[in-house]
Amino acid sequence: MCNYFFYTHRTIPDNLQDEIRLKNYIKEAEQRLESEFNKKEIASLLSNLEKVKSGFEVDKNIESIHIFISNDTLEIIRSNWPVTNEGVLIDETFAIRSLIKNYNREEEYYILFLTQKNVHLYLANNDVLIREIETDDFPFNEEKYNLIHLNKKRTVMNIL
Repeated sequence: MCNYFFYTHRTIPDNLQDEIRLKNYIKEAEQRLESEFNKKEIASLLSNLEKVKSGFEVDKNIESIHIFISNDTLEIIRSNWPVTNEGVLIDETFAIRSLIKNYNREEEYYILFLTQKNVHLYLANNDVLIREIETDDFPFNEEKYNLIHLNKKRTVMNIL
């Protein structure tokens, strides 16, 4: 089994170096695996390594990335917490301690932003704004028919 964990960047052009670092880690893992194991034993693991290399999207990076690969498993987890140590770990089990620690420290919540003309809903995690919620209900913008409806009520009230 193979684990990768390293610090990533959220913005361009810094996040372009994340792809290069991942390729270097994959090359290191391939060399270590080929020196320690028979190629037939690790054929599907090497295939999964190639999938990671070809399908890695740098635009979705947050603070760190954790990649877990085995003959049967391929998981990529992006985390809001930076890692304390980076590298490749080849072992019998996956190293998930840092993910459990991070999971216990995460606090996810919504922010409702109200103005006189708009209502927006945002998803946040700890102190980071993740994204704006965009559904049929949000964002809610004031429309003309709402203004007309309000003006009619005010007119009726003024007459009374």
